[in-house]
Amino acid sequence: MLIAWSQGRQREDHYKARFTSVHAESLPSCVESDGSIWIIDLLQASGLVGSRGEAKRLIQQGGVKVNEAKIDSQDLDIPFDPPVLVQVGKRSFAELI
Repeated sequence: MLIAWSQGRQREDHYKARFTSVHAESLPSCVESDGSIWIIDLLQASGLVGSRGEAKRLIQQGGVKVNEAKIDSQDLDIPFDPPVLVQVGKRSFAELI
């Protein structure tokens, strides 16, 4: 019983380390006047990608989801209504709040 609890706690800590929360106040220059944000800017502001080129490659490869919806186009403007859950690959997540 103690081993199962310990492993559960380790897993929880492991996944919390992979999950990042970003406050919306850090994005004001990226959000347009109509409340939308370009997907590339969203990925870069979330800290999940290191560059715009990396963001574009990930989108082309089908490795980006926003609020569990797969992103197919790098020209997409996402309506920014926090909280926004961003996933890159299988294990990298960020919640914009």
